[in-house]
Amino acid sequence: GKGADLSKPPCRKAKDIRKERKLQKLLQNQICTSEGSTPQARDQDFLLQNSKSKPNQPKTIEDFIFVSLPDDAPHKLEVRLVPVSFEDPQFKSSFNQSATLFAKYQMAVHKDTPSDCGENEFTRFLCDSPLEAENAPTGPECGYGSFHQQYWLDGKIIAVGVIDILPYCVSSVYLYYDPDYSFLSLGVYSALREIAFTRQLHEKAPDLCFYYMGFYIHSCPKMRYKGQYRPSDLLCPETYSWTPIEQCLPLLEHSKYCRFNQDVKA
Repeated sequence: GKGADLSKPPCRKAKDIRKERKLQKLLQNQICTSEGSTPQARDQDFLLQNSKSKPNQPKTIEDFIFVSLPDDAPHKLEVRLVPVSFEDPQFKSSFNQSATLFAKYQMAVHKDTPSDCGENEFTRFLCDSPLEAENAPTGPECGYGSFHQQYWLDGKIIAVGVIDILPYCVSSVYLYYDPDYSFLSLGVYSALREIAFTRQLHEKAPDLCFYYMGFYIHSCPKMRYKGQYRPSDLLCPETYSWTPIEQCLPLLEHSKYCRFNQDVKA
């Protein structure tokens, strides 16, 4: 085709045209209003909101995650950040429920036997952390260390994201959830929630600005989801430099192991 006809005005949305007509009508009514009278309050609000055209702004993660629900909503979701410590009252009081959920998830999703996912295994795998809790003056209010981010729906835990909060990043260690709620795509939701949480911590601790999703194994279908979050970088196994994942994926299609950094001098 020849493209748009530059001799004609550009096409406009009907919604914008209706807004402009209403605005013109309100302005005309305001001019014709007798001295001492004022337009209605709602018309004033409309004038203020539409006196200048607003460009379409893309929504942020926060716009989707932190949506306010009405008081009479049928369900209530609460997210609690709990330090991994048996000295912490919240961690201690929710330990049994959390461990039971872990066993249910492991047996349903990973086909573990009950002996493979008991309380001892749960403690060893997701509670015994080499990190020591630390509160730095310039760090986030929650401090650094290992945490369980618990998702409570209507008074019970339906998912737990195990994370490490470090000086430069939030590291996602593991997620387990109630298989009965798999239709909620809790893996995706928790990842987006953790990204938003990282951005929130960054406001208090500027150095903390990365979200680390752990190892990426291209040949493992269960790990492919990590490549769907953009922008993302993979660490070159030889130069230890970060490379955009878009440059890495074609290389990984040809070889399970490859050097991402193409600079031979690096």
